[in-house]
Amino acid sequence: MGMKGRAAELTQDVKAAIDDFDFARFIECPVHDLLAWHALDKTAHHKFFGIVPERGDDDPMPAQPAGHESVYVNELLRVYTEDKSSPVSLTDLSGSKYEEHFDSHRQIFYCAEGLQRFSRDIYPNELEFERLLDMVHAGIRPTVAQLRLKTGMDRVDTAIEKASTLQVQESRLFPQLRGGDLPGTCHHLVNEGRLKWVK
Repeated sequence: MGMKGRAAELTQDVKAAIDDFDFARFIECPVHDLLAWHALDKTAHHKFFGIVPERGDDDPMPAQPAGHESVYVNELLRVYTEDKSSPVSLTDLSGSKYEEHFDSHRQIFYCAEGLQRFSRDIYPNELEFERLLDMVHAGIRPTVAQLRLKTGMDRVDTAIEKASTLQVQESRLFPQLRGGDLPGTCHHLVNEGRLKWVK
């Protein structure tokens, strides 16, 4: 197949190489063996064959914020404190008007967390998630910096809305994006100190 009309390319050197090749080196490999080899090092397998796997299920959001959430969580509490004009702590959120807002923002943080984990597993020596954060930051920064936005709540909601509409097709992670990923990266940017909601 695909060799029709190419007989002239079969030079003496090529024919000698074919005749000298030990075709016994080829073995039949059952599918279950291929899958077992793949499971030993999925990253190397995907890299070798140029296949990007499907993104699996993201880890569920824990009931209470974890340590690595502290920066963006504290920034959200500052937003609520500004809005209420009195201190709002984590223990004040349950049953308050901020509870659903807070939970929904933690949920999108964990969506982006799942994308970050996927990126780290598939591109372990590359900074694909960090590049995506740079794209999101460049895309939302002018919007968040608008002078008409007077409160932290305005900035949070405007940033999330803008992030949802960004076009990031140049990212290698683009085919794996889910609905909460780009909005969730806003909170990753806050965690890194690159965004603040309350001035």
